[in-house]
Formats: sequence, structure tokens, C-alpha cells
Amino acid sequence: MAIKSEMQPDYVLSELEKEVLKNAMLSILADPYRQYKSFCYQVEELIRKGKIPAGFLKALNELSLREKVSYPFVFIKNLPIDENVPKFDNENPIQSKYQLKKTFIAEGCLYLIGKVLNQIPIGYLNVNGGDVFQDIYPQRSLKDTQSQKALGPIFFHKDLANHFVRPDFVNMLSMRSHGENEIYTTFVKNIDVINSFSEFEIERLRQAKFHTPFDDLTTKAGSYDVGEASLHPIISDDYDIRYFENRTKGIDEEAQQLVELVKSRLHELKSCVQMVAGDFIGVANNYSVHGKEVGALQFPELAWERWTMKTVNVSSIEPYRDKMVAGSDYLIQG
Repeated sequence: MAIKSEMQPDYVLSELEKEVLKNAMLSILADPYRQYKSFCYQVEELIRKGKIPAGFLKALNELSLREKVSYPFVFIKNLPIDENVPKFDNENPIQSKYQLKKTFIAEGCLYLIGKVLNQIPIGYLNVNGGDVFQDIYPQRSLKDTQSQKALGPIFFHKDLANHFVRPDFVNMLSMRSHGENEIYTTFVKNIDVINSFSEFEIERLRQAKFHTPFDDLTTKAGSYDVGEASLHPIISDDYDIRYFENRTKGIDEEAQQLVELVKSRLHELKSCVQMVAGDFIGVANNYSVHGKEVGALQFPELAWERWTMKTVNVSSIEPYRDKMVAGSDYLIQG
């Protein structure tokens, strides 16, 4: 597989910082899947009590101020993760995780990073039953879909691009990977794609002549009927791109030609990272697209064990109050 470039890390935790952070997260008693609000409170207490490495907090605070159009990614290495977590059952990895995972170091790190970056994590009723902490982990019944439970590639997209609540940020923490298998997380900045088009092409891409169905996990694995996605432009606002490779279609020949042009530009401009355990990548969802590419697999059976934990986050919950499950301040009905 041809790789254009790899992202450079914004911060690498020292071994001492990693150990301090790990011990802090091990002190959390609340289960994030059963006692989510208590879990959040306990992580925030670690910050208030000075239990988080100061250099790491300082770096996160600086990253929170970084301009998102030109710098839509945050890359951190050497985070602590939960150790000795067994392989999940690929028939039902969500239930398997509940049964087998007894510590919550990774969940704590994801919540901590999002909190300091001024992000609010949300859950979706149709995704993992509303869990805030989700998994990119293969599931047999969904292995051929374009979802976080796919075994194969996930084409270029932004998360929930045509959903009525699109996250502003997507954060991913690698839990298990195998370097012998070529599985890459891919990234493109919206601004680079838009700058590659002519004014004529941009004018056409701003017209609502494109259709993207709702994502597979929302429609195939959930219980709430979200209806049919509406037509949309590919480029909107200043830098927003709404596009899912091989799923977004144009409503006429000219529009479809533009869809294929977008696909071509994405692959010309992409960067790739082969994430290893402890790697964190945060994506500004409205200023970039991302995906998963699969190359040569020396050990195909190990691809079934590859695991990345993720959260999706918004800058403010206020615009979505009417979309929430009654009584919740984080769970989207859909």
C-alpha cells in the first residue's frame, strides 16, 4: 500500500507520565457503562486534585486553543490502556466487553482528553445501546458493513455526516493492533480538498444534489427509525465537506461526476497512520474526513482482534436538547 505520509505526534507521554496517569485511572470506582455520570465526576476529581501529569495537562490545554481548519487532528502517543483484556466474542463484542473488561483506564483517558479539549461526549440510542464509549471492533453480523464493526476497510467519511446530530469531534484510542497486518487509519483535511477544486466545481458542490444514506450502525443495529436522509450539498459553510466514499451519490450525471472527483482528490491528499496500542487520534469532524484502509494481512485471523475505543463529542449540548432522550443530557434519540 502506498502511504503518502504519517502524522507527527503532538505529544508523547514519558514512561513516568504514563504510569502516573494509569494509576490515577485505576482509582476510579464507577463503571462508565452503568454509572456514567459518576464516572465522569470521578475523572474530573482527578483533575481537580492534581492527579494528572502537569505537562500532559498543559499540552492538552494548548491543543484546545489550536485553530481547527488547518489543524483538525490531535495525535498523542504512549497513553496507558487496560492490560490483559481478553479477545471479545465477535458474535457480540459489546456484551463480551461488559463481561470481560474490569478496569476503565482507556475510558478515563478518553473522557479526560475530551474534557480538557472542551468537548462533550454524547451517545446515540441506536449505537452500542447508547454507550458513550464505543468500539471499533469486528462483529460477524456487521463485518461487511461500513460501520465501526466492519472487518474490512471503512471508506472516507466523517462520522454521522448526514445525521441530525453530527458530532464535532471523534476521538480514537488504539487498544490492540498487530503491526504485521497493514491496517491504516487515513486522514484528509477539508481545506486541502476544497483548495484543490476550481471555483466552478465548488459552486456545483455547494448545490443540494447529493444523497448519503444514514450510516449502517444507525440503521442496521438500532431500534429507533431515523427515516430517510435528505439531499445535501457536499461543500457547505466555509470548510465543511459532507461525503461518504462509495455511499454518497449524485442525483444527476454532472453531480455523480463530482462525487467521483471528490473521491479521487481524497486519495491523492490522504495521510495514513498505523495506530499502535496507546495511540490517540482526535479528529475535528467538521474540518476533515477519515477512514480505514486494509492492505496486506500476514495474519488475517488477528484482524478479528483489532480494537480501537472511541468517543464522539460536541462543542455544546444546547443545540441538541430537543433531540435527547427524555431526562438525559448526553443521549441522542436516534
